[in-house]
Amino acid sequence: MKFAYVSVNVATVWTQPNLQREMDYYATTNPTDLPAWLSGLTHQDRIWFIDENILQTQLLYGSQVIVTEESGDWSHILIPDQWTPKNETGYPGWVPTLQLTYNEDYHLLYTQAPHTWVTVPQTSLKKENGLTLSYLTHLPFIRKDEEQVWVKLPTGEQGALAASEVKVREGEHAPYPLLEKQDGDKIVEASKPFLDLPYLWSGMSSFGYDCSGFSRTMHLANGILIPRDASAQFKFGKEHGMEVQKEDLLPGDLVYFANERGFVDHVGIYAGDGEFLHASNSNYVVKIQPLWEGKYLEKYCGAMRFW
Repeated sequence: MKFAYVSVNVATVWTQPNLQREMDYYATTNPTDLPAWLSGLTHQDRIWFIDENILQTQLLYGSQVIVTEESGDWSHILIPDQWTPKNETGYPGWVPTLQLTYNEDYHLLYTQAPHTWVTVPQTSLKKENGLTLSYLTHLPFIRKDEEQVWVKLPTGEQGALAASEVKVREGEHAPYPLLEKQDGDKIVEASKPFLDLPYLWSGMSSFGYDCSGFSRTMHLANGILIPRDASAQFKFGKEHGMEVQKEDLLPGDLVYFANERGFVDHVGIYAGDGEFLHASNSNYVVKIQPLWEGKYLEKYCGAMRFW
């Protein structure tokens, strides 16, 4: 078991090694090209990820993982900052080994230095081979001036980010530095720039979110760490959050939905006035729509407040 760090802008985590198709090349190489990958997928291609249980989650550039096993060109990892009942150490899955790296200086700074967080949907990392970084990518802080913030990269190099597009957070480092905790209105406000972003099963980046990836990310943006998946969030809320009745809903509360077996399989962010924000499914995009109509009224099973 060893530490490693993500060396691509977004690493997609698979349930098993070698499940990728030819059309998934841009998601499994280094560097990745998420726009090229996603634009080449049909609706049926995206449904395959769900129906066959192909993808687990995603990781952003510089994120820490624990490597537990290697099989050919793939590594089995655990993700310490994505809590799940699947594994008490962290979310499990497989990534191409070439998307991981390890540098001792970065490893030390990751746990000791303040972190620089991307606060816009996407930004450009200035280095020899620039990368487009997703919202909430965070990297160890080195120094800054009025225009740029210099950060440590997982390769051990330095890169620069536009000072207007990041925030340096000198908070606690367990499990890693969180942004400042905000209220429910701020969660809704953080969500709105992503309206019309296409849904992606397992998505955890501003290139595409799934429902729970979206709700988790918008909470993280406001200093609140909750589990990765909707069912785990719902259970976590019953134990550590606050259950909210329909008549008491406030913007920023999470609303949950269950299938016919009673399993929680969808989550959205209450936006006020009887509407909610969510990454709907593989046919659609991040949207605002009425909560108390149609299938969502029928499937509604409760709400949680974490703020």
